[in-house]
Amino acid sequence: MLRSLRARLLVVTLVVAGLAVAVTGVIASRSTDREFRSYVERLDDETEFAADELDAVLLEGAPISDTQPLAEDLADEIGGRIVLATDAGTILADSDRDPGSVPPLEGLLGAATWDVDGEGVTLYVLEGDSLGSAGEGFLGSVNRAVLVGALVAGAAAIVLALVLSQRLARPVHELTRAARRVEAGTLDERVDARGRGEIGELARAFNAMAEGLEQSEATRRAMVSDVAHELRTPLANVVGYLEAMRDGVTEPTPEHLGSVHEEAVQLGRLVDDLQELALADAGRLSLHCQRVNLRDLVAVAVAAAGPGAETDGVTLVAEGGDEPLPVSADAERIGQVLRNLLGNAVRHAPSGSTVTVRAGRDGSEVALAVVDRGEGLTPDQQDRVFERFYRVDEARTRGAGGSGLGLAIAKRLVEAHGGTVWVESAPGAGATFGFSLPLAA
Repeated sequence: MLRSLRARLLVVTLVVAGLAVAVTGVIASRSTDREFRSYVERLDDETEFAADELDAVLLEGAPISDTQPLAEDLADEIGGRIVLATDAGTILADSDRDPGSVPPLEGLLGAATWDVDGEGVTLYVLEGDSLGSAGEGFLGSVNRAVLVGALVAGAAAIVLALVLSQRLARPVHELTRAARRVEAGTLDERVDARGRGEIGELARAFNAMAEGLEQSEATRRAMVSDVAHELRTPLANVVGYLEAMRDGVTEPTPEHLGSVHEEAVQLGRLVDDLQELALADAGRLSLHCQRVNLRDLVAVAVAAAGPGAETDGVTLVAEGGDEPLPVSADAERIGQVLRNLLGNAVRHAPSGSTVTVRAGRDGSEVALAVVDRGEGLTPDQQDRVFERFYRVDEARTRGAGGSGLGLAIAKRLVEAHGGTVWVESAPGAGATFGFSLPLAA
């Protein structure tokens, strides 16, 4: 099975060329064989004719010396040289008018001998410099046969090339039309990707691209909606407090001003998170990497999140021993990842439970996992949990459930360090969020 477009084009070219050569060869061969047989028969006829003419001249009693015009006419007819000579070597007639003795027998096509007045007379038919009428006819027939063969082969090759090129070009034209429709905004456009080889791969790549564009557009629209939703609530609160103070409905007490300040801080954090995601997506996130021990970063993050976890009745525990886990990383960014994972685990862990942080070596990598005993995740939730603005529990408010950006930021930060993030969970059995980073050299 030919899957390569290059191989298919090569085969098409060879088939067309082979067909042209085969058709031309068959027609030319048959015509040449037929015309050559006709030429040989005609040459034999002309030699016999020359002998008959000479017989007629001699029978009529004409002098043998009057045969020069006959020799010239016969030579012109058969395209050879006619020589009439006696056994003694005297030339009686020569179509080339070359006086002398009997010519050598090289190029002899035929000969006939008569007895004239007791003396032997021989008619020599030799090859000449021209083809004569018979040879010219033979050559013309062969040339016509070659021309007809070439025309037939050319026509067949053109038809075959058109059919095969159309077959090869059809999927390309379909892809071109589909690409123009996608360019015009029809992102649900797809093409038939059942073919094999480069064309099939191109069709599948196009469908994947179109699907990715469609998903990106859907994500963009959802993000715009989510950003507007996330900004609306704190902005509405800030505007409401300020209007109430302006109208004298509410006194600008420290409590009210503190509420306005808290909403403004939340707005600032949301804007910072969005900016950080935008920089990560654009590949412009600045990292100041150095050799650090991941266990030290874990200890700092656990100590920082400990008081808040205790308030919620959750205990934080770090496991894995004291073995150093050297990584090349931006300590502040990886610390942010740890804070996001710990905050997410504490938020979903039931009161009285424990959140465990495990870290250790895994081959050439360092692996870290944060394990909680919360409600767990369904397979669909696991597929979407790292999406921005996604919340497992849609009923949670921003204050209780976060902005839905923490895990998305953690994923981008880990990937910026050349690592990977992952999640393992089952409904009702808690969840394990983790990431891995390359060991430092």
